[in-house]
Amino acid sequence: MYLSRIDRKRLYTIISIIILSSIFITLLYIQCSTPSPSANTTTTTTPPQVHRALIYDSLAREYPNTTVIKVLKSMFREYGYEVDIYIGKNATLDPLFNLDKYSIIILRAHGAYNSDPLVNKPLGSYVYTGIYIDEAIKIYGKDYIDKMLNNNMIVLGVIPPPGAKLTKELIDRLPKYVVVSPLFFNKNIKELHGSIIIFTGCYGFDDDILAKIFIKKGAEAYISFKGNVTWSHGDAVLDTLIRTYLATHNISKAYYSLKDKLKIDLVTGAELKILLKEHH
Repeated sequence: MYLSRIDRKRLYTIISIIILSSIFITLLYIQCSTPSPSANTTTTTTPPQVHRALIYDSLAREYPNTTVIKVLKSMFREYGYEVDIYIGKNATLDPLFNLDKYSIIILRAHGAYNSDPLVNKPLGSYVYTGIYIDEAIKIYGKDYIDKMLNNNMIVLGVIPPPGAKLTKELIDRLPKYVVVSPLFFNKNIKELHGSIIIFTGCYGFDDDILAKIFIKKGAEAYISFKGNVTWSHGDAVLDTLIRTYLATHNISKAYYSLKDKLKIDLVTGAELKILLKEHH
């Protein structure tokens, strides 16, 4: 069982850091919509020289969208891309260690954000994986996960039901996701060779810390939302943005050609932003 695999006292110490830090916890509130049927996971093993796209869909564990995944996969293959797809609980840490293999990286994932130095966690935008802490321990071992937690590479996060008020009791009941910090990307990403990163989760551009990490590692562009975005809006942006990019091979043109109704989530007010290497 979950609590028999990790020290109870240590786990609640970690969780209490999140609970007592109201700003950080509040920003763990993510997209709220009705889910669709989940998709299957497929992977490929093509050498990195080939144009290759990653679809990292950890969001599918809460809000799957098989249609957008099929459309993206079809578009990429039409333009000669090999596609690796990791969906739901298959969206582990492993693909995030190997981002250098991809020219296009789609992170369809929940997001979180820390702007409070008193939390004693890395500042900036966080990316949810698709695995719970007990599942991570089974995959990687308790010692490794403890090390990642102690080094602030990962934290634990929850995804509350739509409209729910966050309380200690609710947080205790919810599954604890492994959430990747900006420090994880800074320490583990290899050279990116002009990759394009599109992160459709909440708070991905509430500051430019994560964006600059990717650009510094060699990315051509980083695109994400400032604020809390609905998953359906993020999916609509993915469809149009990728379609235009593949037709033009110009990510700047693809972004700036988006209509205002796609750059702004009319439900939440979240704003789609871009950082280009040339402007860094």
